[in-house]
Amino acid sequence: MKQILHSFQTMLAVAALLCTSLQVNAVVFATGDCGAEGSNCKWYIESEKGINQLRISGTGRMADYAHLDDSPWFYAQPINAGYFRTDYVTRIVVEEGVTHIGSRAFCDFERVTKITLPNTVESIGDLTFYRNPALETLTLPSSTHLTSVGAAPITGCPLLSTITGADVIDNGWYTYPATELIAYPAASDAYSYTILDGCRLIRQQAFNFSRLYEVTLPASVEMVKWAVFDEPVNLTDIYAHPLTSPTYVLDIILFPVNSTKTAADINLHIHKAAYDSYYSTTKWSEMNIIQDLDSNSEQEGVEQVQRDKVQSTKELRNGTLIIRVGDKEYNFLGARM
Repeated sequence: MKQILHSFQTMLAVAALLCTSLQVNAVVFATGDCGAEGSNCKWYIESEKGINQLRISGTGRMADYAHLDDSPWFYAQPINAGYFRTDYVTRIVVEEGVTHIGSRAFCDFERVTKITLPNTVESIGDLTFYRNPALETLTLPSSTHLTSVGAAPITGCPLLSTITGADVIDNGWYTYPATELIAYPAASDAYSYTILDGCRLIRQQAFNFSRLYEVTLPASVEMVKWAVFDEPVNLTDIYAHPLTSPTYVLDIILFPVNSTKTAADINLHIHKAAYDSYYSTTKWSEMNIIQDLDSNSEQEGVEQVQRDKVQSTKELRNGTLIIRVGDKEYNFLGARM
């Protein structure tokens, strides 16, 4: 009897080990090549611990795709018994060794909530994460900076609330160095966002589906891609510190947001000295311009310079025009030095 009981316990133990093994090892539904050189990268649609995922492994660059449905997993066929579609994928994982994420590689995954990239990734193509309506978290390389990021990588991701990585500052995704704002996550719960000082360009659809109410532009911003401020559905105020209105560049709207908001619904806060520049520029002039960014001391300086212009003296100091009135000095905008 003891031998029978011992044998039964042994069988249970072996069965438990087999079950554990099955849970650890992913079940592959479909696989193939996806490298720029063919077999240097491979893709797997699989189920791991009950989670359906697309996994990319290999070394070097993934292939770029010209159309949204060109990726080999878009219409993946199962390689074993059972029914499977990419619609059921909820997670995308790229393993160490992959250096480039292909253009339009991870588009139109209806249920993907999380995408993770390793530190070996150096570049990302155009529209890479385009139109993933359930995406909530994007993890970029954490210890290395991306050298190249294509157009509108997260356009059409209304539930994306968190982006992390070495190129993310205060939830804003920037190029390295931070001269361009690539994107801001649509579902961030922040009320306002101040773009990093030194940033010169706000990219196409950077605020696609954004819930922000206020955006502050530093004086360094020189160019804004078209539709950037048409799309934040809650946007009421822009605080623009550039004294010359940033150039608006016409660009294709890839994923328009259906909103009744117009430019006239946005308050544009500017410095008095910048009024002519904004008022004479298409798009900016359509907004409700408010000249309220000058501090009281700066306003007093402007007025004082205007009143005492005859008695003032001018001096060019280190390339900057200085106006002296009595014992006080002002810059050419009237701000107190």
